Amino acid sequence: MLSIFFLRLTVFKSCFLLLRVLMTVGSLMAMLSCNKPNLDLKTTYAGSDSVLLAENLFRQGIRYKNTGSDSLQWYAQRLIRLGENQEDDRIIVNGKLLQANYEWRTANYIRAMKVAVETLRKAENNAFTKVIPTLYGLIGNLYKENENYPLALKAAEKGIRAATFIKDTVQMIKIMLNRAMFTHSYGMRKHDPELRKKGLNKYLEGLKIAESSPAYEQLRIPYYNNISQYYKIAGNYPKGLLYGEKAEALAKKYHQYLSLTYTYNWLGEIYFYSGDRDKGIHYLNRALDITIAQHAPFRTAEIYKALHKCYHDAGNAEKALDAFSRSVIINDSLQLLRNTKQIGRLQIEYQTEKKDERIASLRLINLEKTRTAGAITVGMILFILLSAFLYVQYRGIRQRNRMLADNNKKINEQSEQLNFLMKELHHRVKNNLQIVSSLLSLQSNHLSDQDAQQAVKIGQQRIEAMSLIHRSLYQQDNPNMVNMKEYVTDLVESILQSFGIDKDKFDLQLDVQITEMDVDRALPLGLIINEWVTNAFKYAYKEVPYPSLMLSLKKDREIILEIKDNGPGMTREEWEKPRGSFGVKLVKVLSRQLNGTCNMESRNGTLLNLQIPVKLEKAG
Repeated sequence: MLSIFFLRLTVFKSCFLLLRVLMTVGSLMAMLSCNKPNLDLKTTYAGSDSVLLAENLFRQGIRYKNTGSDSLQWYAQRLIRLGENQEDDRIIVNGKLLQANYEWRTANYIRAMKVAVETLRKAENNAFTKVIPTLYGLIGNLYKENENYPLALKAAEKGIRAATFIKDTVQMIKIMLNRAMFTHSYGMRKHDPELRKKGLNKYLEGLKIAESSPAYEQLRIPYYNNISQYYKIAGNYPKGLLYGEKAEALAKKYHQYLSLTYTYNWLGEIYFYSGDRDKGIHYLNRALDITIAQHAPFRTAEIYKALHKCYHDAGNAEKALDAFSRSVIINDSLQLLRNTKQIGRLQIEYQTEKKDERIASLRLINLEKTRTAGAITVGMILFILLSAFLYVQYRGIRQRNRMLADNNKKINEQSEQLNFLMKELHHRVKNNLQIVSSLLSLQSNHLSDQDAQQAVKIGQQRIEAMSLIHRSLYQQDNPNMVNMKEYVTDLVESILQSFGIDKDKFDLQLDVQITEMDVDRALPLGLIINEWVTNAFKYAYKEVPYPSLMLSLKKDREIILEIKDNGPGMTREEWEKPRGSFGVKLVKVLSRQLNGTCNMESRNGTLLNLQIPVKLEKAG
């Protein structure tokens, strides 16, 4: 297909530049004789010939820009080499744009950001204004991948200004979509409804421009999809259906099958949760069929995750477990593929570095020989002795430096490998704990005995507390430190949800002043919080019209945890000699494990005070 395309292009242009195009045809036919042509990029082309060749390479490469395909990297490297050979910065910028997209899509975010920033600097220095909005859009997405939403939004704003300056409405519509997505995702991350609503307004602002002309009709599809998703999350199902159906019509019209998977995903969940469960499952299965046909495993895993939730809510345990298992298997396979590609890339870089070192070594030897030959007339014997002495010293120093460099490199590699393995371990543990939690949830639905159902539910919540720890660990740069503010917030909200409590009718006060904590403290501390808060929901609020809970975690001379409810209060006898309360016993055991001092006071409710030494020592 590529050969036919270029042949037609050559015939079309031959009526204007017959002689030059005939020269180009030869190189293009050689390039297209196989899937990845073997161009001799050391050849110097005439000005218009190199531009034509670069345009063809970029046009083919841009088709793969949203994939992690090796073809994308191949076109990027050929463009960069052609640009360097022809000393054409514009060609180099286009090649590096494709290279940055490849690094992004293969999850090599640090390398992608480095290439994108270097390319942006080169484009700005050379006033290549057409590509600048695209580069800002890419940089914004890379910040978003690392959940740095403030910087992602700044990049989006710069991209919009750059697109406005060159009056590129298409780029403006695309980057305004990014800005709206970053704002909405930031609101989801912070659990901030107002910020999410601000994201909706930005969607509508960009959509207004996209709907201003039929020329931008295809650009409306992601806007319709994302607005449908917003209303689905907000529970406004009629509006979600309205925008979802608009997205479906345009996605079919323009054969945007990957976009159609998002459309069917949102429509399926809207139908399911608005009462038409069969239709909802039908739409989700249609989305699943398209992702499989389009070879989009990441989307396939997401659809299975949505199906798992729907089947679970419908009480279909077998299908729920099957969908969840398939989602986990696909995600693990994708992670393994990314790791394999990264290892291959590191091997190539290592071999290239060794080759450059050998070339540099040969140059030094040749230079030394030239200097020696020029100085033979000045004391042959003295020169040889002095040269031999210096050479031995030089070789010894260089050998020692090389040994030090090799040792440092091995240490760094081992450190990175250990860090990676720790994150992978936490990831697998989190997945296994989630499977156990899901199995307990499914089992509790089939228990008729209330005490047994409550016991299983409490056990599930303890497993969820440990699962949240491991989720936080594999998301951190340091896999031994836990983000305590995020962990405590997620844990308490998870308990609220498990007891079916509406947050709007509950006074929850969280004051977590400790940013990070090592896992040896965080895990038992999380279990203590889980037990005490769970006991509060079980016993404290049965006859309280306006329930409230205050949780404080701060560090002064000691780490201090305080949890207070406004229930009737626990008696001193129940605290000193708990007969049937396993939770109170577990709190005391975990407190001793932390070498801490734990007290209970009953004043207008129950107050738990736990003081832990800053320096962690093993309890005897």
